[in-house]
Amino acid sequence: MVVLASVAQQGQPRPHGEAPPGLRLIRLHAHVVGGERKGGAVPGCLPVVHGDTSNSRQVEDRLSLFRALYSIYEGRGVKPHSPTETNHREVPRAVRTDARERRQRIIDAACHLFRTSHPAEVTMERVAERARVGIATVYRNFPDREALMLTCALYLLEVVESMELDALARFAADPARAECTWRRFVFSLVELGAGTLIPALTPDSLEDLSPEGARHRLLVRQHTQAILNAAARHGLVSPALPVHEFVTQLTVLTRPPVPGVHSLNPGVTEQLVEAYLAHQRTLGQRTAEAAWEVATH
Repeated sequence: MVVLASVAQQGQPRPHGEAPPGLRLIRLHAHVVGGERKGGAVPGCLPVVHGDTSNSRQVEDRLSLFRALYSIYEGRGVKPHSPTETNHREVPRAVRTDARERRQRIIDAACHLFRTSHPAEVTMERVAERARVGIATVYRNFPDREALMLTCALYLLEVVESMELDALARFAADPARAECTWRRFVFSLVELGAGTLIPALTPDSLEDLSPEGARHRLLVRQHTQAILNAAARHGLVSPALPVHEFVTQLTVLTRPPVPGVHSLNPGVTEQLVEAYLAHQRTLGQRTAEAAWEVATH
């Protein structure tokens, strides 16, 4: 709210309804208690007569009070007022939090649409509708569809990286439940929608990734290799399974089936993943048995 304090020169007659000569407005961003219009006066407008020091002092006291109330409202404590602070004050934390939440809703909505729709059908308008924000808000955060896709790709890498760190921690903390940890990790990738998000969001050239994106991609690759190594030590996968084969095989296996196939067998994706895990377990156990025979003979 803008509080106005008027300063009028003493002894200057004026017609009814006309602003007094020498009127000056002091703008102060503050929240005023009350604000009820009385006698036609502007709420918060304080007349000051030149030469009346007591009245001027009252105005200064009230302005100081308003500044204190406003500082307390903002949660920053009481600070001396200055024009610089008034014109360039910090954006309230609640505003920044709301902006971050809206941006994340846009990213989540886009990822959901890329996971459940053909990439060509994912428009900025559909993203805005899904995120329950205006189209202007989408473009304010992402200037074009390509920028949104690259941000979603980076977000996907960060999510996968978090899942991988969790899996590695579980492998180390409870080796007896290694197979449970391995299956949990694989099916988390399936639920994330790797079969649709990876083809939809992977840029044509990895050079298009930002430095941050390239760093996350390298970390994801390293963590995936560490998980495959841990699974291989427990005979859950072939020790010869490279990262790129695991990722591409899982991506193809988890691509959404066409509606007709899905209606005939809604669980076909899970069945294919189970068959893949069983095949890898067989390869891992064979390798472990062969290594045992070599070691004992």
